[in-house]
Amino acid sequence: MRCIQRIEFPVLLRRRAETPKPVQIQIFLVAAGGVEGAEKPVEIHSKLHAFCGGTALDALGHYTAPLPAPESFEVYPNRDSLPFVEEYRFDPTWRIETFVRGTLRLNGWAEAWKDVFAEVETASDLRLREMSDVFWGENAYGDGEPDRVVMCVSLSASDSSGVVWHKTHVMDAWGDARGSAMARLVSVPVALAVETALAGDFSPGVQAAPSEPKLRQRWMGEIAQLVQHLAVIDHS
Repeated sequence: MRCIQRIEFPVLLRRRAETPKPVQIQIFLVAAGGVEGAEKPVEIHSKLHAFCGGTALDALGHYTAPLPAPESFEVYPNRDSLPFVEEYRFDPTWRIETFVRGTLRLNGWAEAWKDVFAEVETASDLRLREMSDVFWGENAYGDGEPDRVVMCVSLSASDSSGVVWHKTHVMDAWGDARGSAMARLVSVPVALAVETALAGDFSPGVQAAPSEPKLRQRWMGEIAQLVQHLAVIDHS
């Protein structure tokens, strides 16, 4: 029996500038929802059982992204991961040990946000809105300031002989003359989905992403034109 040792989906959205803002994150949108969400429980799924933590700080870890120059980030699980397992269409005989979808932040993020997490546990709606307005005023992107998106998808599988597969897809993109990385990586896939649906190339039913090999290859070819770095790292 194949055993999926670990599946990780860390993603980072942050500013590219060398000197980070005090809260270690740049803001695209008004942050009230994000501030309120900071107090919500997070979950890690190991051996298909949910282990619930408190806030993101309670489940904080570290992740080294295999970029051309390996880069370390703080990482925490992003809400409930279990509903996404089915999307990967693993062989039903495989046993999944750990499945984690996470969010990457700059090192120092937890320290910068600890007072925020403490306050939102008891803050009123009015106070949350006030905090949101402050974050927006102090941490919004400036004109022409480049954003950055880093995403890694890692799969490690083993059998009785040990690890038989361990690879990571890694992507790094930042704002340039074409506009922000986040805008490119959201709007273009939406356009591809519309075109694919109009052409009747999707399989029937609701799906998070194309599963047909030809469609995946075409979409990834488009994504490769939008980013500055896209690679598959073989850890074997």
